[in-house]
Amino acid sequence: MEIATRFNSVFDVLHTRNLWLNQMSNLVWLAREGLRRRNSRRPASLPSPSLLHCAQRSLNSGFRRLLLVGRKKSMRVARIRWLGALLMLLAAIAYGDSESGPVPYATESADGKFIFVMFAPGRPSSEVPLVEGRRILRYISATNYPASGLYVNGSNTPLWTVDWFAPSVIVPSDGVHLTRRGRWARTLSDEAYTFYANGKELRAYKVSHLVDTVSGLKRSVSHFEWEESARVDESRHLLAVTTFSKESFLFDYTTGEMVSARRPLRIHFACQRNRFHTYRRMVHQAKTSAF
Repeated sequence: MEIATRFNSVFDVLHTRNLWLNQMSNLVWLAREGLRRRNSRRPASLPSPSLLHCAQRSLNSGFRRLLLVGRKKSMRVARIRWLGALLMLLAAIAYGDSESGPVPYATESADGKFIFVMFAPGRPSSEVPLVEGRRILRYISATNYPASGLYVNGSNTPLWTVDWFAPSVIVPSDGVHLTRRGRWARTLSDEAYTFYANGKELRAYKVSHLVDTVSGLKRSVSHFEWEESARVDESRHLLAVTTFSKESFLFDYTTGEMVSARRPLRIHFACQRNRFHTYRRMVHQAKTSAF
């Protein structure tokens, strides 16, 4: 609206300038014609165009001032709009960093024989999305499943149920075991994995058991992501986990025990610590030998 008003004012000034120039041209023409009639024996000399030039200069300077003021005003408006857009972006980032509420879902085992249904507490729903990772495959009716738990696919009688909510789970194909993922991590003391058998907890791990530092991880304003991948090996009953800091772990999901761990960061820190201790020992030996 302000830009349209500015352009309208500019057009009004242009129109007024043209009218004034036309009037000054008429006055000059009349002066020339009067001089020609008064002195018809010699050609009339052109009148001095100083008046016309003064008018043109004054109008041009006024026009330039108007354009300058309009340019400054448009820059001020642009700065205000950029500031508003920046504030909206920051608000969107802060909102995007907040955790979403519990959402019901269902996920199948790799062979499709079993299905785990998770209902959000206090949020009854008639349909739940069947998910695979972060993809929604389709929606299934929630009326066939009375509670959160593991079912034989196609049956409405649970094999076992749970009384907690988790944003994601890993379902092996044995119909007994399950691995629960923790929520979006804020600190190293948050839950990483919890292993279950027939709905009973076997073993729980915190993020600090798998990650030594948050440096190098994907971070937001108040959260961070540490898990790069998690794959199930059905033949060996193992869960293979890789972090963004390149640690890798193998878990036996039937017992919850950590089978193996590869932690290059710990090796690096240990080497640095050993070098430091070696340097201190050499300095100490040099001082004692000097005495």
